[in-house]
Amino acid sequence: WLFKQGIEVVTVNPHLVKRNKENRDNTQSKSDKKDALVIADMVKNGYYAFVRNTSESFEILRVLMSNRDVVVKRLVSTINQLNRWVDIVFPELRQVFKDITGKGAIATLRLFP
Repeated sequence: WLFKQGIEVVTVNPHLVKRNKENRDNTQSKSDKKDALVIADMVKNGYYAFVRNTSESFEILRVLMSNRDVVVKRLVSTINQLNRWVDIVFPELRQVFKDITGKGAIATLRLFP
């Protein structure tokens, strides 16, 4: 909406805002008035980045990549849990099969539960 109105949009780094806020009065107190003052001061001094207007397809791609990262992390976590339980229940299986997700290892686990 701001882009359509012809208003320039910028962002400030939240980490820098926190650091500047603590340096301003040497306390960790937080208030909306203090945040606004620090952000306005940072923009005045040029500590900001311009926001690039991206297309809708780029935004969809960004969401998909974020979802993919979550799914990959869950997959790795599940495989690690599976490896742990196989090592606990069948410690000798690793001596025969290097990868427990292979066809031979899965067939062995099915035949000899």
